[in-house]
Amino acid sequence: MVTSIVVGVALHQFILPGYEIIIAAMVALMAMIAATDPVSVAATFSNYKVPHKLKFIAESESLVNDATTFVIFTLALMVMTQPIGVVEIAEKSVITVVSSLLTGIVIGLAGVWLLRFASQALTETAVVLLTGYFFHRR
Repeated sequence: MVTSIVVGVALHQFILPGYEIIIAAMVALMAMIAATDPVSVAATFSNYKVPHKLKFIAESESLVNDATTFVIFTLALMVMTQPIGVVEIAEKSVITVVSSLLTGIVIGLAGVWLLRFASQALTETAVVLLTGYFFHRR
């Protein structure tokens, strides 16, 4: 993820010739473009018989990429809207990561608790999707 962003920023003259884009804007653009979608990874693996461990690793890596993208994109937006230094960027990074982890833990525990009441695959899928969408909208 980070490598894709660095390469995109380094090659911005070739990617978007004729456009004068500040580095923070290019970082935000590359973060959006390079992010992998965990749902598409899961859907792709569900079409084939792959070992559970491989599926778990690929989905986990995709989710870590999403989290990394979220932090990088948020920081790039901050840099574009207000002048901040390295210390502020580090502080915002820590705050973003910790608050995201805590939110994810709470939402995950709520989803696991709700899954205890599901007895069919369709119900389990609905609980997973509704939990994610409900908490995402908050």
